[in-house]
Amino acid sequence: MRQTWSLPSEDLLRDSGPEWLLHIVGLAEAEEAACLLLILWRAWFVRNEWLHAGRWIRSDASANFLSTYWDSLSAPVPNIMDDKGKQVACPSFKPQANTGRRPSKPWRPPEDNWIKVNVDGAYLEQTGRAGVGVAIRDRYGKVLLSAWMVVHGARSAEEVEAQACREGLMLAAEWTPKPTILESDCSTVIRYLENPKSQRTAYGFIIQEAVEASRKLPKVVFQHIGRESNVLAHELSQLAVRLNHSAVWRDRVPVCVERHVAHDVNARVIE
Repeated sequence: MRQTWSLPSEDLLRDSGPEWLLHIVGLAEAEEAACLLLILWRAWFVRNEWLHAGRWIRSDASANFLSTYWDSLSAPVPNIMDDKGKQVACPSFKPQANTGRRPSKPWRPPEDNWIKVNVDGAYLEQTGRAGVGVAIRDRYGKVLLSAWMVVHGARSAEEVEAQACREGLMLAAEWTPKPTILESDCSTVIRYLENPKSQRTAYGFIIQEAVEASRKLPKVVFQHIGRESNVLAHELSQLAVRLNHSAVWRDRVPVCVERHVAHDVNARVIE
């Protein structure tokens, strides 16, 4: 955002029909259009925070947030792999090419009256930065809660995955206390959760805390899945690392991951 913008020309502003905004965006340069959309998105967020939560966000806070956000989106994509073999901290806003192939194992909704909690962790071994992502959905694929949280002091990717499981179970117990399926793409942590006495790890206390949180739910099933079934939680964990920011949202997700929510539902419908 640290740049000088020119205002839209008078001819553009005269076009005040029902699709005037789309008209302006369509005629603007790609970078200017992206900046405009980010500003509008932030304005809508500020409006909702004031209207629904009674929390006013100062304009300088929004300016700083958007500047940092824009810098992160404009940064080169690092070709770095963590020790789980995941590519880390990569912007997720560019649509993927359509190869015409569906995932072999798309996200599957839970049974009626159950919820599904998908969790994932992101860990940068070179810097120690880490974050977790949590997505809670019902049988229709509706998002009941989304969260992304920065993790400090993590020592391994598996420890971050354990923290993701713990956060997912704690959030489910607090906000959606129904029979729960917890899904993670880290088989080791899932195995420890199923049999916590079998592990002797440095992060064993996190496993115990996760098990304690699971006891507050009517029923819990721990399930290991492939990464192709865990994309939404993965993107939320990357968001935490990329923005160095934590948040919990009820009944919605950030705009940047909405397409993954729709894809999961659509992939299941056409399967």
